[in-house]
Amino acid sequence: MLDYIPSIITESVNLSSAVLIPIAYINGEEHIIFEVRSSSLGDQPGDVCLPGGAIEEGETPSSAAIRECCEELLVERDQVELQYPTPVLSRLGLTIYPFLAYIRDYDLQFNKDEVSSVFTVPLQYFKGNEPKRFKTEWKVTIGDDFPSDLVAGGKGYKWRKHIEEQLFYQYEDHVIWGYTAKIIYAWITKGKTI
Repeated sequence: MLDYIPSIITESVNLSSAVLIPIAYINGEEHIIFEVRSSSLGDQPGDVCLPGGAIEEGETPSSAAIRECCEELLVERDQVELQYPTPVLSRLGLTIYPFLAYIRDYDLQFNKDEVSSVFTVPLQYFKGNEPKRFKTEWKVTIGDDFPSDLVAGGKGYKWRKHIEEQLFYQYEDHVIWGYTAKIIYAWITKGKTI
């Protein structure tokens, strides 16, 4: 029984997704391909991100990342050379499985329904520049129907603080921040915690 590996307790709202860190050679130099999310999307319109999305029923994280990359960057499966997984990001109801991949013969095309533009950043930029760091605090908001009388301390209950560090990279006129910056930073620093 001591060698039993327990499962992780998740809530029904937990979302598992996967992304690719897509590398393309441009003028003989490795570049990471980034997307700018379409302004018509409901979540994070205009944000810089990596190609990816939700893991569908029956998919593995790597197959979801490749499918999403092909859909968003308009590449064929045989152009995607999957390399290896990178550190997994898990935050408050969300788990993101990132994978490194080389994209062969990429011509900067993209799916205009999901992506408003793409751009590349030399890999050396991330190796030579530390991100700027800022703190955010998540606050608990309870509804009027929350049974405060059942909780020690009632309405004055001292909820645990959740302080999270946000990372920001600025390359030319693009800002790479949030989970995208954390995924890049963790990969570049070989899993160093933030």
